[in-house]
Amino acid sequence: GKALISYMSGGHLKVSYVDPETCSDGGTCSWAHYWYVDETNNNNGYHTSVAFNPNTGRALISYRDYAGVGGVMGRLKVAYCSNEKCTGPATITSLDDGFSMVNGYTLLDNGYTSLAFHPTSGRALISYYDFFNDHTPYRHYLKVAYCHAAACNTGATITTLDTADEVGYSTSVAFHPVSGRAVISYF
Repeated sequence: GKALISYMSGGHLKVSYVDPETCSDGGTCSWAHYWYVDETNNNNGYHTSVAFNPNTGRALISYRDYAGVGGVMGRLKVAYCSNEKCTGPATITSLDDGFSMVNGYTLLDNGYTSLAFHPTSGRALISYYDFFNDHTPYRHYLKVAYCHAAACNTGATITTLDTADEVGYSTSVAFHPVSGRAVISYF
């Protein structure tokens, strides 16, 4: 197996790719070069999560676009890699445009993403935290986006799972490999 790490650096979403076979016994690995995945603005790539699609071998990265384009802030976005190392242009899609104004203040939605692929369908489920739901401060909800396609480029079904105040931080999602049922943990 090979490793792909997604992260934000210099205000942009990046990835690094390594083949663990290149790692020495002392724990030092020869990392491949890093690649920019989304450079649409200077403030995206927060709260990343990455997983390889079991059917295509290509990675999908979920993340928060803090600055947004066209005044939309706090977008939940995905990047579907064009190859296993994510070196080519990725397909970038916005799934949830979370921008709120309350009492003249800008509130930024959608973060702390986690994604996993269904073991047989190859569709991704993304759990995430909605910072200011219903344009109301301190109404933090847990949401999921279930992608309509492997690349998540044809949209997703957005569902709010928990609406109690102050929930949805630090989400993590996984599918059971046999039953295909999803489990989500969160604070």
